[in-house]
Amino acid sequence: MKHNRHPLRSLCAVLLTAAMLLGITACGESSFDASGYVSAALKAVTTGDTADLEGYSKEAVTDIADDYSDGVQEMLEELAEDEEIPEDVKTEYKGLIESMMGAISYTVGEAAEATEGSASGYTVPVTVKPLELNIKDQLTEWAQGLEEDEYDIEDLDAFYQKLYGEIAAMLKDAIAAKEYGEEKTINLTVSKNEDGLYDVEEDGLTELAENLFSTDIEDMYSDLE
Repeated sequence: MKHNRHPLRSLCAVLLTAAMLLGITACGESSFDASGYVSAALKAVTTGDTADLEGYSKEAVTDIADDYSDGVQEMLEELAEDEEIPEDVKTEYKGLIESMMGAISYTVGEAAEATEGSASGYTVPVTVKPLELNIKDQLTEWAQGLEEDEYDIEDLDAFYQKLYGEIAAMLKDAIAAKEYGEEKTINLTVSKNEDGLYDVEEDGLTELAENLFSTDIEDMYSDLE
């Protein structure tokens, strides 16, 4: 029997067939890039940059453009909860908070498909190192200096303005130093909501937020009690 097909032609046919099959398989996959989505979402809420997040608009919740500004405003309101803070001081602290958010250290790991339950979802590990904002010793030294100088604190408005100004300067130095505590890995769950869009579950985000920063100011309050 005469064979008209050249061996190289046969090989090319096999390769083309394999390529077509692989292409069909790849096109049939609908795997969601959960790690990329978490990275884009965290970037949006910590820096206000939503450019990366926009690419997930057809698959996931991306309507978080206000989360960054809302978060900054919430921190400002907590700061001014007990005292009336002048607008210029608020402006200074707004800049500090934005710097703090920009100095956050986290690494998003590789997503794994969730195996529990029937709903489609992923587990995404995020390793975070808390930014240390330790100013207790400096603040104590400053307060002791006031006592030695017999600083007049009858004008409470002036006193608090000076106090917040000193704290702002200390925090600015602490942020610039970029010293971090022990890292911790937190697993975020990404699953579909009622609208069929992927979203990050709240519990994991809350735990993550609680580990972004650390400070020894609370120890100072405990010492005064």
